[in-house]
Amino acid sequence: MHLIGFESYGVRFAVGSNRRRTLDQAARVARTAMVGQLHEIDPTLAEYTFVVKETSDELVLEIDGEHANSNPYKRGFYHYLGSRIKMLVAEFAQGVIFVHAGVIGWKGKAVLFPGDSHDGKSTLTASLISRGAVYLSDDYAIIDRKGMVHPFPRKLSIRGPFGSGTWKDISPKRFGSIVADKPTPLGMAIITRYSENAAWKPVVLTQGTGMLQMLSFVIPLNANPALSLSLLKNALAPAIIAKSLRPDVSACADAILDLIDNTIY
Repeated sequence: MHLIGFESYGVRFAVGSNRRRTLDQAARVARTAMVGQLHEIDPTLAEYTFVVKETSDELVLEIDGEHANSNPYKRGFYHYLGSRIKMLVAEFAQGVIFVHAGVIGWKGKAVLFPGDSHDGKSTLTASLISRGAVYLSDDYAIIDRKGMVHPFPRKLSIRGPFGSGTWKDISPKRFGSIVADKPTPLGMAIITRYSENAAWKPVVLTQGTGMLQMLSFVIPLNANPALSLSLLKNALAPAIIAKSLRPDVSACADAILDLIDNTIY
């Protein structure tokens, strides 16, 4: 068994395989998944282990000795592996919290769009950065103890038609965006998701209500509730929190930027 150890945001894990070339590919997936925010360590120090076994007709993933996935298609398998690595780090990160959200920078402030998968975060983020917003993430907002939002600038994952199971990973530069390279203070969080025939009617929430509605998007809430509550409260204290369903992003992207301008500037 070949092993490589990594540490990312204080989380130590190892990636292993029965074949060296497969291990090299799995290690590339780990580095890509964490957008380079990791470094190699002695694999014996790892607290978690991802083992990729290559057979004659499929790839098999074991996490901490338990079967997690089998797939004959490499692209789908490695996409799943990257997602599980990200989720592990997001859940157990030290000193920061990961919030499931798209994130842009607008006139020196970070704006979060918390949401679940299939809520349209990537499509919304892509539309806003094509209008001049700075790109921080389409996946996670990483918030530190000072309430600053750190970039997590992976390629945007733009899904195909609903139910197709397809996606394209697209560089933010394709949308003409500048990619943030330093932490940014939080200015606003907008809780929104696409709904057919919806109208864009944002309502500003109280801090208490807004924070309660944000909690479901905080990845480490169950693993570390004290850290999650403390860091989220620090970040949201100076911020405005709004909520609305939205129609297709092409019909409301400019209105969203107008809301940001009119609310926090």
